[in-house]
Amino acid sequence: MEDLTGDSSQFPTGDLNQYNEIVNRVTYLAKIFYETKTMMPSFTGEFTTYDSLRFNIETSNTSNSCIYVQDFNSLSLYNTILKDENKKSLLVHSACATNRGGGAKEGYDTVEAELCRRTNYWKALRNIEHNYPLSNGTVNYITDVITFRSIEYKKLKSPYNIDICSIVIPNSPSYYFDNNIEKYERQRDYDVTLKTLEYVFYLAKNKGYDNIIFDNVGIGKDRHPVHGFIECMKQATSIIQDVEIYYLIPRGTTRGEGKYQRRNWITVTNELDNSGIDLTDQEPPEDESELTQRFTRKSKKSELSQKANDGISDSDNDSN
Repeated sequence: MEDLTGDSSQFPTGDLNQYNEIVNRVTYLAKIFYETKTMMPSFTGEFTTYDSLRFNIETSNTSNSCIYVQDFNSLSLYNTILKDENKKSLLVHSACATNRGGGAKEGYDTVEAELCRRTNYWKALRNIEHNYPLSNGTVNYITDVITFRSIEYKKLKSPYNIDICSIVIPNSPSYYFDNNIEKYERQRDYDVTLKTLEYVFYLAKNKGYDNIIFDNVGIGKDRHPVHGFIECMKQATSIIQDVEIYYLIPRGTTRGEGKYQRRNWITVTNELDNSGIDLTDQEPPEDESELTQRFTRKSKKSELSQKANDGISDSDNDSN
């Protein structure tokens, strides 16, 4: 195949512009990470690793927990809950199983890499530096990770601590369609995913968390079958009662590559969200403030959700 990378004239203009945007973004994010590394405070929290597949956890048939499907920034949401309600929250994300930081050094746009750009998470991950690759079913529980940069990567006047649960579930498991329903092809992938999620809720229950925030877990970059993963989530939530669960994924768009995300958003909102909010038929907002104007929540946290969506919990604390 002819190598076109050395001659930009071989690219159609639109493709070249997109390529340059990606390169610039990756370079920028890598630079931000190395800046963050020079500013990172020491990690003094707890770091414990569990093998979720070794546990058999008793479940119930139902859960009265409320599940919200939204596309908030997870750290902004976490801080807003912390400030407004002083509730104990746990942030759950899919861990990179092969290397520390989820590509933060290379400028990757993953949840783990973003945490390393805004917190001292990179230093916390030293605890598993020699354990890679991580096995499916691994659950890392990390407390008191310090968030000290905002969503715009400005230094916060008032840093805040977060608790994290990073999990390893199958990456891009094969699936099949059964009457337009996406299902896991291998029972093993379903079982591992379910047991890992069950252990997250078991851990959250025993540690006394009031809110659990899932940031792009399973559906999306992990490429799990949508309906199969939703079934796992529904079963796993039966372990815990009286908590608020936030499942965060991109809303997508009605155009271009965003159609796939949009389809996932609609499916997950219809089948997992039990909050009584219906945004599925609305066009994606032009900006976050527009979404805030549309968003009305039936629980007492409507103001909280609006502020988290705007990201103002971080930006209000920014300093240059």
